[in-house]
Amino acid sequence: MEQIIKKLLVECGYEEKTIGISFYSKEDKSFFFLVNIPEVDFILLKNKELIRDNQLYKDVMDGFNAIINGGEQITIEKNSSLIILVKCANINAIENLQQQILLFEEDPYFFKKYVIMYTDDSIMGLTVSPLLPELRTKVNNNERFNQFATSGYRSEIAEYLVILQLFIKLPFLNLDHGTEGFTSLSQKITTILGIQLSMYTSLLQNFEGLTQVDFIKPEDEDRINELFSILLHD
Repeated sequence: MEQIIKKLLVECGYEEKTIGISFYSKEDKSFFFLVNIPEVDFILLKNKELIRDNQLYKDVMDGFNAIINGGEQITIEKNSSLIILVKCANINAIENLQQQILLFEEDPYFFKKYVIMYTDDSIMGLTVSPLLPELRTKVNNNERFNQFATSGYRSEIAEYLVILQLFIKLPFLNLDHGTEGFTSLSQKITTILGIQLSMYTSLLQNFEGLTQVDFIKPEDEDRINELFSILLHD
């Protein structure tokens, strides 16, 4: 997976540099560091103190601080991001390890952080060059997106879930918006969340009515049908 990320960075105009530690830079204005954390270690990172004590994370931080203290890259301190790669046994780790993912990604200190979960099988087909056009094609697969929307994190769409993470999280990637009839990924996700939010809002608005209905009384049948009609039409 690290080689895939490096290939994408190069395709997006980034250069690899080494100043004690390797990183990728574009016009000395944007910087990306990489770290691989095994799933067995990532599972244990349940608070920020444990993250900061993790040796792999500390190694990146030490290298980052050495660059800052050396003064060779004056813009690096406020323009750096860390990509955390976690190889998993099963792709549903994306869902099961949300606590750890959020602890990394919502921590505002030092880096912007992006966690990418993957399995060996999920990246076997990501070998073409250039890679970015292939990923753009695959992420726009409506069938795969609908499988994700209806069934969640399933191993049969593991490759798609990895690609989806890349486009949602990594700021240097973008979709080809010039495609005719294209519905952007953000629009699709917003649509799905909008449907769920609408249903949730309707349930809240009709909560009192639902609690007052006796579903076994024939005389409440009209009220039951009315409530179902409201919910099903949202």
